[in-house]
Amino acid sequence: MLRKEASVNGALISHEPVQIEIASKVGLDVHAFMSHLEDGSAARAFEKDLLKTRRSRVSGFPTVQITYGSESLMLGGYRLFEDFKNAIEYITQGKIKPRSIEKTEESILTFMEDHPSMAIKEIQLAFGFNSIQEAERLVNPLVEGGKLIKEEAEYSYLVHLG
Repeated sequence: MLRKEASVNGALISHEPVQIEIASKVGLDVHAFMSHLEDGSAARAFEKDLLKTRRSRVSGFPTVQITYGSESLMLGGYRLFEDFKNAIEYITQGKIKPRSIEKTEESILTFMEDHPSMAIKEIQLAFGFNSIQEAERLVNPLVEGGKLIKEEAEYSYLVHLG
């Protein structure tokens, strides 16, 4: 839900009133949630997470750490499939090869069985489309055919399995 609110609706999820609103939307006990904010336990847990990210030299989000054997590398920011492919080939010295990604309506539906709610930007990146418009050429017919449901948002949209 945080991912959706931030990336699709442009919500300022670092603001406490926004956090409380999202907690309510997802069915959390808002009283307990607010108690953790007020007593400092939420801040302490967050600081603990931040310390872990600093130790790992994470400076932005999203960041993905790829580890193979004793080797590790991190990729920061939104990346295309090609970036992950190159990083994995590099760190494994070619021992792990990617499967080819078919850019078809069927492959999008298959992918969404494991990821039932995706922003169009996420589909673009996962399939290596060069633009959102290119991704929409396959997504729009799925929406029109009722196989995906489009959920409009302030800055973008999500699609869900229909």
